[in-house]
Amino acid sequence: MAGLLLSGVASVIAVFFLRRLGGLLFDDRVGRLAGVLLLVFPTSLFLSAFYTEGLFVCLASACMFYYFRARFLLCGVLGFCAMLTRSTGIVLFAALALDLAARLQRREQRFRPEMLGLGLIPLGLVAFMLLLEREVGDPLAFVEASQHWRGGVLQQRFIDALFGASFLALAAAMAAKRLPIALWSFVLLGVLLPLSTYGLGAMTRYVLVLFPAFLFMSLSCQGKPRQQAALVIGSFLLLCINSLNFMQCGWAG
Repeated sequence: MAGLLLSGVASVIAVFFLRRLGGLLFDDRVGRLAGVLLLVFPTSLFLSAFYTEGLFVCLASACMFYYFRARFLLCGVLGFCAMLTRSTGIVLFAALALDLAARLQRREQRFRPEMLGLGLIPLGLVAFMLLLEREVGDPLAFVEASQHWRGGVLQQRFIDALFGASFLALAAAMAAKRLPIALWSFVLLGVLLPLSTYGLGAMTRYVLVLFPAFLFMSLSCQGKPRQQAALVIGSFLLLCINSLNFMQCGWAG
């Protein structure tokens, strides 16, 4: 019960920060629709289940929001906690580091010691590995456990491949539209990391946490009510199907 409560509360906070991030970078309408798209995504059922998705999106979206507010130390602390939640935290660090390096190189920002706070994010992985060493005697136990996600039935692999390709295309489109590097690189690396380590297994769940993609989908739908309705309704119908499968102990991502 505690885990379900934590996931539910974290998911609500995740939508709050996603909306604030959208409002900060674009406008409030973009953030509002992005939150809706996240909640009706076909595998969003994992946001409220006893999984890490809800907590990670909560911490990662807050981390990125404070990055764009130039609150680097707070960003680093939140990123550290996100890194403790799941390995995708290393992608968050890479995306923010690339964005900051580009801003410094273009002299859009001047270096400040507080920027080193981003270095707290990868320390979360070190802390997690030390915990695994203490508890199970293997600091890389999470890598070995992930190998069980390989394979799957042909239908599942096709759907995973479709979602992975779609989010790679979204990352490319985000880069072409010159959105901030932190946004599109997080989506791009967030797909490439599991592909390079876990294969296609559970890709529909891995892309769920790539929240900047929902901002871009929302941005692309602005002023297009039919496209918005089609995207929301289509996602919701697939979510209903996955939820029914999940309740029957079937495949849902």
